[in-house]
Amino acid sequence: MAEQISGYRQLLAQQYDTYDHWRELCLTHGINVDFSFGNQCWDSCALLWYQYGLGLQTGNGYAYGCWTLMRNQNARPPFELVYGKENIKRGDVIVFDKHGSWYTGHIGYADEDYNGTDTLNCVGQNQGQGIGYGIPSNVKPLSLILLLYYIYHQYLPIVDSDTDIGSFGTPILNNTAVMNEFMNRLVNRIVYTSFENRYYNNPLQVLEGDRIPLGYAGQEIYINPAKGRKYDVNDFAGLLVKYEADVKVQYTSVNMDLQYPVTVSRHKLKQAFVSWDSLDNFIMELSNSLYNGAYIDEYQFTKGLVSSAYKSNQVQIETVTAISSEDTAKAFTVKARELFLNMQTPSTSYNAWNKVGGYGREIVTYSRPEDIVFLVRNDIRAYVDVNVLAMAFNLPYAEAVARMVVVDDLGQKDGKPVKCVVADKDIIQCYDTVNRTGVFENIDLMVINYFAHKQGIMAGCKYANAIVLV
Repeated sequence: MAEQISGYRQLLAQQYDTYDHWRELCLTHGINVDFSFGNQCWDSCALLWYQYGLGLQTGNGYAYGCWTLMRNQNARPPFELVYGKENIKRGDVIVFDKHGSWYTGHIGYADEDYNGTDTLNCVGQNQGQGIGYGIPSNVKPLSLILLLYYIYHQYLPIVDSDTDIGSFGTPILNNTAVMNEFMNRLVNRIVYTSFENRYYNNPLQVLEGDRIPLGYAGQEIYINPAKGRKYDVNDFAGLLVKYEADVKVQYTSVNMDLQYPVTVSRHKLKQAFVSWDSLDNFIMELSNSLYNGAYIDEYQFTKGLVSSAYKSNQVQIETVTAISSEDTAKAFTVKARELFLNMQTPSTSYNAWNKVGGYGREIVTYSRPEDIVFLVRNDIRAYVDVNVLAMAFNLPYAEAVARMVVVDDLGQKDGKPVKCVVADKDIIQCYDTVNRTGVFENIDLMVINYFAHKQGIMAGCKYANAIVLV
């Protein structure tokens, strides 16, 4: 008889230090940490988070919210976000989106690496096995087939691995209302999810902010450290003096408003139902055409903020020796380390507030070491040994790689190209205000137009530390 774990319990380290140990615990125990609704899928994952002093948040009480609503809050060390099913590894926690009558979604553990198919073996609770304990189960976390079946179950046959593509596609193609709904759901549920995932592969995403669901403008506020004064035990009048805080405000507004359209004909849709592979390719082509435009524009806009600040002299600039050999690369690493250390000390030397004519006294700021990033051109990166960089900054190799953001070009002025930028990640302020897709059917031409809309705020922060090396 399996043992029951009720409530949060601190386990022995050897019970969760590896996936195999944790898997064994899940297979031999029922877990109900919140005493609600029995052994639910969320409970076994929440217990793992608890071992590290963390809470697994859903945001709405449903499993899918662990990713859809709260993924950034849940991705605290030692946990991190993994995008794209092709990157799933055995032991990863995977979240299944809600669809149709399955309104809660699901969360569990990948029991194998991504295998290139729709199907993945998973360990988790409440996967339909009936007893509430964790057992391996063959499920489809990103399955187009399951999603469409839940939407169109009244029209479609039961879909499984043996279903013929013709029997699946005929009810859709022969019923105009169903086909229109299919195309609408396709772009909003399948294609938009892909658009989101691919969009976040932008190599400069570490500099991006959160979404702003409401409003058109924003403001960045910085409050200078309070100035000290000499203590005087007899200064009773000082109790009534007004000591104004030195508040700096930078206003921003939406300056990126783009639309990405693509047209699909009814003939093209029919071709997609020739085989399952054809349908997969159709969806991939459609999503590629939407996200590639947004991905490239976002990348160019973000780089443009750096080059624009350099050209308009709105950032601190230093000149370094050209990097063309191992020796000059080492000298560059020493300079980068110097800046890395200096930025951690309160200073007025590394932000651009006074340089751009900011009001009041100079801004005194500093950066936490974990917030400092390095934007490096590809040709410079070819000379820089990451192992040397990691040792210079006293960082693990993987973290040094993560801090180094490699791009093709950072702009130039008067024949002097930017080699590198050492900066606080807050130097770039990128916020999405609108990021959605839509569908319009043109009956006259028998085509369907898809639109992806991206609207956002993109600006450089005058308070944050940043040095451009040219």
